[in-house]
Amino acid sequence: MDGFVPAHFLGWYIKTLMIRDWWMCMIISVMFEFLEYSLEHQLPNFSECWWDHWIMDVLLCNGLGIYCGMKTLAWLSMKPYQWQGLWNIPTYK
Repeated sequence: MDGFVPAHFLGWYIKTLMIRDWWMCMIISVMFEFLEYSLEHQLPNFSECWWDHWIMDVLLCNGLGIYCGMKTLAWLSMKPYQWQGLWNIPTYK
């Protein structure tokens, strides 16, 4: 285990406490992995095998951080947000 495992977990735990939306956090997590794919030729530590990108990073580290963040929000009785329906609010404009 290297230093990136707790960094991924703690980073997504804190990001979830800020964003408060499970879907938005998962979408950003997946899109960041695509960003890592596109930057493999510039940063050698982004050159990982497929299971490290998708199983270790997205599902285990990021997913567990997001899950624990959502459980912490529920434990603190904080309201979760739903960013995907933002444009449906009539007074948003």
